[in-house]
Amino acid sequence: MRPAWDVVVVGAGPAGSVAARGLAREGLRVLLVDGQRFPRRKVCGACVGPGARERLRREGLEDVVRRLGPVELGVLELRAGTAAAEIALEGPWALTRARLDSGLVDAAVEAGVTFRDRVAVRSVAPERGRAGGVSLETSAGALRARVVVDAAGLRGIAPRRRATDPRRGAPPGAGELRVAPEARIGLGGLLRDDPSLPRGVLRMVAGRDGYVGLVRTEDGSVNVAAALAPDVVAERGPLGAVEAVLSGSDVRLPAGRLVQRWKGTPARTRRRALLGQDGVLRIGDAAGYVEPFTGEGIGWAVGSAVAVRPFAVAAVDGWSDAIAEAWTREHARAVGRGQLLCRALAEGLRRERLVRAAVAVLSRAPALAAPLVRATRQVPR
Repeated sequence: MRPAWDVVVVGAGPAGSVAARGLAREGLRVLLVDGQRFPRRKVCGACVGPGARERLRREGLEDVVRRLGPVELGVLELRAGTAAAEIALEGPWALTRARLDSGLVDAAVEAGVTFRDRVAVRSVAPERGRAGGVSLETSAGALRARVVVDAAGLRGIAPRRRATDPRRGAPPGAGELRVAPEARIGLGGLLRDDPSLPRGVLRMVAGRDGYVGLVRTEDGSVNVAAALAPDVVAERGPLGAVEAVLSGSDVRLPAGRLVQRWKGTPARTRRRALLGQDGVLRIGDAAGYVEPFTGEGIGWAVGSAVAVRPFAVAAVDGWSDAIAEAWTREHARAVGRGQLLCRALAEGLRRERLVRAAVAVLSRAPALAAPLVRATRQVPR
């Protein structure tokens, strides 16, 4: 029996939606599913960086996002202790993930993708026999596909453990997940308004226990996103941990303006040695995560979604382990190199004295940040 779908894409964030749209444009039967009801909140800095915009432009999606009404960001305000610096930005947008993700899902549906929200994928497993393919257990019943693209975020989807797998609980479907011991967790909140934060300014505050970003989005609300040490969040709670970082630079959250409960993420710095196996290819955060201090997280998601296309097309014709190995190498070329800068920045941000000294220097000579700003625009061909 032929599987009902050529490709099932799990996770309807930017990576999943762009991947599904591209594969549908290749003439494949594509189902895109997400476990949450759309539109939905997402813990994110709400920034579409210049690299992301360039990737969206190449896919014919930049105007789609532009019509959603993003806020043009012109200034990055860096604060660390008493030091503060203002750095001119080149073209990033601020846009809530609820609106961005819904807009990209709509574009995928227009291209022929079938979308179903509130469908949680519980496990996947390869099918043996003449037809091949992958079976999925979901909250809406069983699904079958020739290949699965895992865009389900930090945790990814959980492969069904086979009886012949001796590793008991290790994920045989897509390579072992490694969480860095120093990994921070993410927190996100939403403020009604904050008169102290001008429109078009991205404010980043770095402290000993992490950093917090604040930006005004298209609906007038202020998005708060933080990367914080897990033990500090456990001790002080989400609000207390965020305020502890902000207080070091005399920044305050307006009292009584938080409109939604804090949302969190698991520990975020993650890597996988192999990005595919047994009919599953992983993209976006499911392929690994580096703290995107430069605001290029969405750019990496879109980049991996575009780069995986020929590998998914090849897997529809027939799976082989060589496809997984080739995709792992290509992901490192297309996305991994751009993450090296952020990995270095994330390491530097753990050194409070170094950060304060750097911000103090930039406050007097902001032009020194120009190479970093230009680096965020670079997109591999």
